[in-house]
Amino acid sequence: VPQFVVESGIGYMYPWAKYRVYESYAWLHWHLGKQNQISSQDQWYHTVIPNAFDPDLFGPVVSTEDKQNYFLVMCRLNEDKGVRLACQVAQEVNIPVRIIGQGDPSPYLTPGVQYIKPVGAEERRQQMRLAKALFSPSLYAEPFGGVAVEAMMSGCPVITTDFGAYPETVPHGYCGYRCRTWEQFVWAAKNTSKISPDACRRWAESNYGLSRIGKMYED
Repeated sequence: VPQFVVESGIGYMYPWAKYRVYESYAWLHWHLGKQNQISSQDQWYHTVIPNAFDPDLFGPVVSTEDKQNYFLVMCRLNEDKGVRLACQVAQEVNIPVRIIGQGDPSPYLTPGVQYIKPVGAEERRQQMRLAKALFSPSLYAEPFGGVAVEAMMSGCPVITTDFGAYPETVPHGYCGYRCRTWEQFVWAAKNTSKISPDACRRWAESNYGLSRIGKMYED
């Protein structure tokens, strides 16, 4: 009887199985190019299934008018996550920013920046649903960037870079803004009220909720 090994949830550097499930097309294409497999026969059964999220863990959504006056950064506190860029943009538009995550916050603690230690599920829910927007401007090609989906599922617009998985996960102008220049980041920070929290929630739930992703695995 033939034995098939399927490697799922690939968002890392070194996959090994013949049959693979990647987290995003960006990451699938990066691997094919890196491994010079554009013309290989091995990629026929590679597929993309995004990460799944339980909608009940996020929300409830509040209106734009009920948002609090802060931006949110929730990630590893590394330079490659774009933490410094997010803090600089927030300072430019004179809106406080809260940074939450593991790592050393001291390089980013300029005026208007508040550091909060890693939080549990309930605190995460509250921080996301009440923030004006979440910054996730990774400086590398994100394999997926799940925090952006968590934010959208909480009704929180997201501001990201325009490469990696974000062109797949963040509809520009609908659930947030994908930016390529300083001017675009500043404009995005000033225009978060144009994004509907309800639209963010609907998009995230319909595309990354458990019921949809479960069917993709069955298929």
